Amino acid sequence: MRRQLQALLPACGAACILLLAGCSGGADLADLQAYANEIKARPKGPVEPLPEIVTYTPFAYSASAKRNPFEQPLPVRPVVGPGSREIKPPEHAKEYLENFALGDLSMVGTIARPGEFYALVREPDGGVHRVRPGMFMGQNYGRITRVSDSEIELLEVVTDGVGGWVERNRLVRLGEAIASAP
Repeated sequence: MRRQLQALLPACGAACILLLAGCSGGADLADLQAYANEIKARPKGPVEPLPEIVTYTPFAYSASAKRNPFEQPLPVRPVVGPGSREIKPPEHAKEYLENFALGDLSMVGTIARPGEFYALVREPDGGVHRVRPGMFMGQNYGRITRVSDSEIELLEVVTDGVGGWVERNRLVRLGEAIASAP
């Protein structure tokens, strides 16, 4: 930066002299021309080499299918012996809200009709769906067991990691993140 300023300094001086000479009303410009020629005749400074360009190497993130490291892990009921082999995921026609992870769904309200009570669930794309007990949502076979004014209770069936399955309760509260049920 300093070199650039030093290189511009003679040019600025020449410009000032030209302006002053122009104000003199056409006086002799020979001395000004001589000064300009002297400036042009000076040796040019060396040009600094360009900085070395570092090649960008993209990073492929391979853990996108794993649990988000910024979410707290869910407590799972401990598996005791072969009892977990009796629990199995329910066989049913897959419902639309089972395409989304439970953490991507949120309860946004309720609707009550005579004899019916529904919770309203928003999906990541913005669509809102009615759900009631007996329906499924989330990717872990989450069957809705209870719907109230402020929460949806689910019973999920997840693998225990050793070939069996365990059940866990989950809550979807109105306007909150997904939580584990007590």
